[in-house]
Amino acid sequence: MRFVILDNLIKAKASVDPHHKAYSRRNPKSGMMEQIKLKGSQRIDSKDLKQDRKPDQIKSKVKLGDAITVESGAAKVTAVGKDGVTARDENDKKYQIVHNEVKQGTEEPEKQKPEKQDQKPEEKSDNEITKESEKTEEVAKGFISEVQKLAGERGENWKTQVREIEDYGDRFVVETLLWEQNAEQVSMTRYKENTPGLMGRYEVTFSKDKSDSHISALFLKDKYQSGGLGSDLVKKLIDYGNKNGYKRFSMLANGEIGVYAWPLQGFDWVNEKVSKKISTDFSSWLKKNHNKNVKPDEFKHSWDVASFKIEDKKVGKEYLLGDGKEFFEAALDLDSRGGKIFEEYQRLRELKKKG
Repeated sequence: MRFVILDNLIKAKASVDPHHKAYSRRNPKSGMMEQIKLKGSQRIDSKDLKQDRKPDQIKSKVKLGDAITVESGAAKVTAVGKDGVTARDENDKKYQIVHNEVKQGTEEPEKQKPEKQDQKPEEKSDNEITKESEKTEEVAKGFISEVQKLAGERGENWKTQVREIEDYGDRFVVETLLWEQNAEQVSMTRYKENTPGLMGRYEVTFSKDKSDSHISALFLKDKYQSGGLGSDLVKKLIDYGNKNGYKRFSMLANGEIGVYAWPLQGFDWVNEKVSKKISTDFSSWLKKNHNKNVKPDEFKHSWDVASFKIEDKKVGKEYLLGDGKEFFEAALDLDSRGGKIFEEYQRLRELKKKG
């Protein structure tokens, strides 16, 4: 056996690690094998090495059979190891937990709050449904009287013909024909748009839950379109509907002028895809026809397009009634900005009438 002198101690050279300079020896006094490392000429023995290592995980004090807390409640320790413990709950579900996270004893598990579910509206009784239906029918009948008053308010002589109010389950439908004073009325099932003496047709629905009043049809012959009769018929509905609890009014904006006229009165796009298409197309049209750069997101509402001007030129009107003419579903919400636009439009109309 070869002996070497290290730090005045006689050690048996058993193995050498050239990278870490690790040496093993047998202590001549105790007879036990020891390992030392050399850093340069400095000796570091195994006791010093312990200081360089990360401290061992704190071992829990639980024993076999002890109760600990787990996510399901309480569990019994079935094994204790170097790194942690194994436990099983009353349903024999197995848990393996490191020592640092062991909670001794039992605690009530935190009860998870049930997920909030959309509450379904309470179902109405038959009596409530009947009363709601009767009230809506009265509203529909009252609207007929409002339309009949309009001729006198406008200083005109024309008559109305009303089809029997129809109940469609969730709404009532009112259909009215407008006739010239001396016209010979025909059955509402036989009339045509070109029937002599017929001025127009107006059909409105009233939902029983008051969520919406929809203009199903508003047709006026050409010679009655420029006098404001269409706007007056819509205003009648909105004023009357508002008094009776309706805040939303919808229609299909179409006709020769409707795609332009109704946005100016606060009726906005309903379909998001349609609104994006019109905004994008109008932006491109402005660039092509007027060399005007305006981003599509500048046109968030239908009235942004309809009221758009370049200096004094109504290019929004030019687009909507020309290249961009496209029918769209529109709605007026009295509690939104559209409601304010409607009020201002009607105020300006009254001022214009007064001259």
